[in-house]
Amino acid sequence: MKILIVGLGNPILSDDAIGLHVVRKINKYIQSSPLPKEHQIDIIEESANSLELVEKFLGYDKVVIVDSLKTNKLAVGEIAKLTPKSFEKANTRNVSNPHDVDFYSAIKVLKEIFGKDITGDITIYGIEVRNIHEFGEKLSPELIEKIDIYAKLIMEDIKKSVLK
Repeated sequence: MKILIVGLGNPILSDDAIGLHVVRKINKYIQSSPLPKEHQIDIIEESANSLELVEKFLGYDKVVIVDSLKTNKLAVGEIAKLTPKSFEKANTRNVSNPHDVDFYSAIKVLKEIFGKDITGDITIYGIEVRNIHEFGEKLSPELIEKIDIYAKLIMEDIKKSVLK
């Protein structure tokens, strides 16, 4: 099984970088406790637009995305496990490229282009954040103290899904 773990975020927009921090911790766990050899895990850090991002999913059986989430409905630091369908009617935005499409539409476009599912299994872990508009490399304290918890939770979910 080929697994892609993607940390999304901008490293200089405060809490927006939470996905990057979490996948770095996941990478350390994988190096110290790897999955069986029949599973290939690739980890990338991205700040790409939606179309560029979903194109990277091609060839993977499972994709795990870790990103910031700003709903103002969850407590800062709360994690939500989502699927692409969760974004079908969501008003997501990409502040770095106004010509980009939303995440759900990007997946639909690639399905149309390639005539098949990009992957059968995409899970998004959205972490509610406080500050994604101010420049800075420091995360909010609520997020810093939970990076290890997020990484362990996501690794356990991955292990459960591939070791069934």
